[in-house]
Amino acid sequence: MTYTYILTKADHVTYLLHNASTKKSVKKQLSSSWAWISLAFTLIGILFYLSQDTALAITFFGIAITAFLFYPYYLKQRYVKHYTKHVNEVYKDKDATSVYMEITDDELIAGTDKGESKIRLSAIENIAETGQHLFVYISGGQGLIIPKTIPDFNAIKSDMESIAKRLKIPYQTDLEWRWK
Repeated sequence: MTYTYILTKADHVTYLLHNASTKKSVKKQLSSSWAWISLAFTLIGILFYLSQDTALAITFFGIAITAFLFYPYYLKQRYVKHYTKHVNEVYKDKDATSVYMEITDDELIAGTDKGESKIRLSAIENIAETGQHLFVYISGGQGLIIPKTIPDFNAIKSDMESIAKRLKIPYQTDLEWRWK
């Protein structure tokens, strides 16, 4: 069956954020940069304290506490800003893109007005369902975005669930997911 739907820039940003949130390397970067920045300001505060400069020591301890409390929020907002800028550059001429997708017994055929991709079903790594989207992750870092707002969503979801079951592909449901 062939499905046609519209993807917005916001859909692409959400896909990139979801993809980042599931990668161990991104989680590791978030936690390690947070720890290193907090530790660096704490150590500078200790050095000033040991050199009898309590005003600067208190200042750097305050900065360390602030970084410890607010840096994760800041860094996550930087990811949103980065991905939004990237999507705006890639789709600078269009606010929305019409996509078609056909599901056959052994492949997914997806395309836009610019081109078409044929994806073997065996290339699907996993399928993730959130409150707003269904993401089909494909080997090689690519993916398909299927918004839940389209009229045929239940049919697509049913097809994806049966593909996942038949090919033993992980199907993850996290209806409460959001970029935190």
